[in-house]
Amino acid sequence: MLTVVMTSDEATPFLRQYDVLFQPFVQAGELAFCRWNPQGTDLRSALPELRSLVLGHEHWRALVALPLPAQGAGGQLPEEEHPARRENPCDFLCNAAPDAGRQVEESPVPLIRLAQMLGGVPEPVYDYADVIVKGGEGEYRDTVLQT
Repeated sequence: MLTVVMTSDEATPFLRQYDVLFQPFVQAGELAFCRWNPQGTDLRSALPELRSLVLGHEHWRALVALPLPAQGAGGQLPEEEHPARRENPCDFLCNAAPDAGRQVEESPVPLIRLAQMLGGVPEPVYDYADVIVKGGEGEYRDTVLQT
């Protein structure tokens, strides 16, 4: 199966140091490198070479190579700029709101946009639960949206 390594311009110099290790896999047709433009908003602009790389391959996988984040003062990594859910870091929270409906906003986070371009955007899932509510008029059953 072909593995396509998608890398931005910032990560490419690091990977070039290991060309000699990748070369046998590239020559065997098992590995290919694809330039990723993080500003791209569709597959054609984000991964211009992807179509030609996967042509003829029924099955292929994507591996995104990111540069290591720059450490701040005291060796600490910078705070997360865009909050994400622990169970799905490639989702973005603006689409989890119950009033968002089925309309999906484009993420400002390049990696999330790329993941959704490659894998699609799943339908929003809303869970409802029946709860017993006690009020001034007694108990009654209510359906509550849980996100």
